[in-house]
Amino acid sequence: MTDSEVATEKTTPEPRRGYGWLSLTIAAVFGLFYAYDVWEAVGNLIGVPKVYDGLGLTAQTPWILLVAALIIPIIVYGLVLLLGLRRNAAERAVLLLTGLAVSNALALA
Repeated sequence: MTDSEVATEKTTPEPRRGYGWLSLTIAAVFGLFYAYDVWEAVGNLIGVPKVYDGLGLTAQTPWILLVAALIIPIIVYGLVLLLGLRRNAAERAVLLLTGLAVSNALALA
């Protein structure tokens, strides 16, 4: 190797792995929003069947939608955290915001 190749090898930064304190703080704040989505889904999972029972529509309770609304925010949050492993804090924040938008859009469907 020449001297210039050795110099460029030493100056190229290694890709970041894991989360620093800023990224952890951002992930925790967004985690509260995702947790609120899960909390809403739990409320719907408990309340909607009671309403359907009161209307006499027990057989028509949308269980698949209720369970999906509970699981989707958890899956999206985990997926976004995995996708953000090699990114800086700003990119992770954008990914978390995008994931939150996707999660809420799927909850509306």
